[in-house]
Amino acid sequence: RELEDLNARLAGAQLSQRDAALSVREAQAELTRTVKDAGSSSLDRARAQLAYDQAVQRLKDQTTETKRLKTETAAANKIGVSGS
Repeated sequence: RELEDLNARLAGAQLSQRDAALSVREAQAELTRTVKDAGSSSLDRARAQLAYDQAVQRLKDQTTETKRLKTETAAANKIGVSGS
């Protein structure tokens, strides 16, 4: 059961990593639009930059978490298979 839970967590982490990558692309597009918009205020630009920076950080964090889970899951699966 714990092995199933770990595999499910890894699958969820991989989906979250894909979502985070899409969020970076969306935030980059919004930042580009905001910077090019002559009518945008400095607050608009700062908010768009912050959203982009947060998206990049979320992707870094999620990538790290996914790598850790992948390593942990591979080890647990190896033990689980050889231990059965």
